[in-house]
Amino acid sequence: MKINVSAPPFSSGTLIALSIVERARRYLATLPPSISGSGGHDAAFRAASCLTHGFSLDEATAYALMASEFNPRCQPPWSPAELAHKVRSSMGAPADKPRGHLIGELADIPATLPGSSPKWPETNMEEIHRITAAGPTALELWKRSPELLDVDDGSNGADILLGLFGDGTPKGPLLCIGKSNAEFATRPLSTWVSKDNLDGGALVVPSPMSARIGHTKDGRESEHTLENTGPRRFLVVEFDKGTADDHAARLWHLAEYGSLVLVVHSGGKSLHGWFYCAGQPEAALRKFMAYAVSIGADKATWTKSQFVRLPAGQRENGVRQSVFYFDPAAINRGEATL
Repeated sequence: MKINVSAPPFSSGTLIALSIVERARRYLATLPPSISGSGGHDAAFRAASCLTHGFSLDEATAYALMASEFNPRCQPPWSPAELAHKVRSSMGAPADKPRGHLIGELADIPATLPGSSPKWPETNMEEIHRITAAGPTALELWKRSPELLDVDDGSNGADILLGLFGDGTPKGPLLCIGKSNAEFATRPLSTWVSKDNLDGGALVVPSPMSARIGHTKDGRESEHTLENTGPRRFLVVEFDKGTADDHAARLWHLAEYGSLVLVVHSGGKSLHGWFYCAGQPEAALRKFMAYAVSIGADKATWTKSQFVRLPAGQRENGVRQSVFYFDPAAINRGEATL
């Protein structure tokens, strides 16, 4: 598949902390299972071929995915020997597409010179229409959430923050949280999740802060600056134009290329998708963000100190910033690299 500037940001290195194995696992979940009497052998062989040829996985890895992700859905399930035979047979079978064709190629997005502002691509309406037509809707996205949350319940905000930022230490990392762009503070995670401390919170920097105080561009001390924002932990993608269903479809599409951990409704008109990206090269993240911008994302969230909507927080008008999707396990799965 040929990739151009407006196509998904495949990389020969790391893709927003999403490994080939994880991408293959997600792809496998979309394939129909084997059903006896309904082309079950062909379905199993196709699934195995997608892993061994399409994603270029070795035999042991392909078998492990077939056993854990595909076989439980089959009617009846294949025996271990039968499943191993399917995988082994697919390894040497002739194919009309090159090995690894489902991984993709490096997106041809111009690099940005160090110290300069990224040049963002134009909006690709044709790509947006194609993606939104495929869905899912916002309701369907909520139903797909590994942790199904009550969208009207604001009491789970502390648990969500712990899932996003907990590092196993007593205090946790420093987080900058605010009621507004003018009223904010940087405190340890443990302080924020204590009783009532999140009340009225509406905004958060989606990465831990490196220090409590930093300096603004004009030299003033502040608890919310680019200087005291630490390395990226999450890259947040926000859509303003279109419906919530449109936004859900685009975020789910981007989840094919990055580890989607969280989707938050702004309490206004947009959905925010949190993609885990700790430790990933800025060049790879920039390619991902450039593609997101090409399908309508707001480029403002590229700035790592940019405030985004606090999960389960509350706007000044009292509207809840509901969590539509939460998959904290994606943080651990996202640690693998290509």
